[in-house]
This record gives sequence, C-alpha cells and structure tokens, in this order.
Amino acid sequence: MLCKFEYLNKNITLANDNVPPVEGLPPVSAEGIYRYLGTLSSLVECQARAVGTNVQGQSSSSRGSSFDDFKKLGPPYFSGATDPTEVEAWILKMEKFFGVIDCSKEQKASYAAFMLDKEADHWWRMTRRLLEDQGPITWRQFREAFYKKYFPDSVRRQKVGEFIRLEQGDMTVAQYEAKFTELSRFSPQLIATEEEKALKFQDGLKPYLKNKISILKLGVYSEVVDRALIAEKDNEELHQYREQQRKRNRSDGAHGNQEH
Repeated sequence: MLCKFEYLNKNITLANDNVPPVEGLPPVSAEGIYRYLGTLSSLVECQARAVGTNVQGQSSSSRGSSFDDFKKLGPPYFSGATDPTEVEAWILKMEKFFGVIDCSKEQKASYAAFMLDKEADHWWRMTRRLLEDQGPITWRQFREAFYKKYFPDSVRRQKVGEFIRLEQGDMTVAQYEAKFTELSRFSPQLIATEEEKALKFQDGLKPYLKNKISILKLGVYSEVVDRALIAEKDNEELHQYREQQRKRNRSDGAHGNQEH
C-alpha cells in the first residue's frame, strides 16, 4: 500500500507542476490525498468486517436451523443396549438423518450425543471429557467411541462367525432371509459382490431347495430368494396334496371294509 501511495504522490507532484490550479478551487496537496485514501481504506475495512459478521451470523443461523431440521425428523433416543443389532440400527438411522440435513462433522457428533439418554448419556459425559482434550469431536470419533462401548470387536467377530455358519435349518425361507440380512451387515467383506451374496444365501438353504436352485445358476441375490420362496411354496402345496390323498385313501378303505 505504501508503494502505491508513493506512486500516487509522485504523479500528483508531477501533475501539480504541469497543470495550473483551477480558479475557485483550493490546490490539492499530497497530504490531503493521503488523508483521503486513509479514510477510504478505513471505510473499506469497516465494510469488510460488516460483511464478515453478516456471513458469520448467517452461518450461526444455518447451524441452528439444521438442528431444528434434525429434530423434526424424529430421531430416536438411545438409552443403552446389549443387542448389537439395535446398536448398529441406531447408528444407521443417525447417518440416514444426517444425509438429508446440512451439518458439519462436529455437528453430527453433537446432534447424536443429544439423543443419548439415561445410561448412555452418563457414559458419554465421561467419554466426552477425554475426547475434547484432542480438539473438537467429530462424527467419526463419536462413532468409534460408541462402537467401542456398545459393539466391541469381540462381539463383532462373534456376529461374523454366526453369519459364516448360518444355514436355513428349521426356518422358513422368509425367516432365513431376514436372519441373513441381519447378520450380513456385520460381514460385508464376505459378500462384496452380488454374486457372492447370492451364492452364500443359496449354500445355506435346505438341501432340496439348494438342489433345485443351483441348477438355474442364478447370480442375483433377489432372484435366488424369489426362486427359493416359490420352490418352498410348491413343496408345501405338494405335501398338502399328498396328505389329502392319503386321508382320502384311508377314508375309502374304511368304507370298503364296512361294506364287506
């Protein structure tokens, strides 16, 4: 800025040397120009501060409105749970809500913490003190601490083992599919592709269902499930038909014996 002033001062001096003063107007000195530019600079700085304050106010207003939007979605409270499925479901719901509102990583952690209740809230009050020493708490840090408390690695490994050993057994296809979906979320690496998911489900079906579906060579999970449901229904109808036939045969045999 000083260089610019020196340049202006030089030009003004040259101009004053070459241009006669205008009648009725006082001569303009370099000092006067400096004062004018200083005043103009102060006005610009004030305007910049005003704009910055306005933007900051809008940002604060936006943060407030995002929390209002979050609450309007009706997020569930979490009081503590021993079932890993419930723990995972709560985190997934939080992330679903965060996907439709505009909030920072730090705000996500703050909003989620607000929904903790009872035992979970007490745990977070103790944990927050430790995390705050490292700086602002982000959603990633909150989630890691949350999982460490309510879904530790030992339990996660147990769920992975359950998924690996999962078979239909005495369950219906619908029940098996529900259990498959529940446990598969803990082992995404085992079914990284659609084909791997379809084959894993198919391998756990009852032998007669697996034999019927494997020859179709399906590579889409939903198609394997649909075919298994159809095959199961067909088998039930066939079983009912045979049972009715046996009852009818017994009834006919009883009538024949009475006639003799």
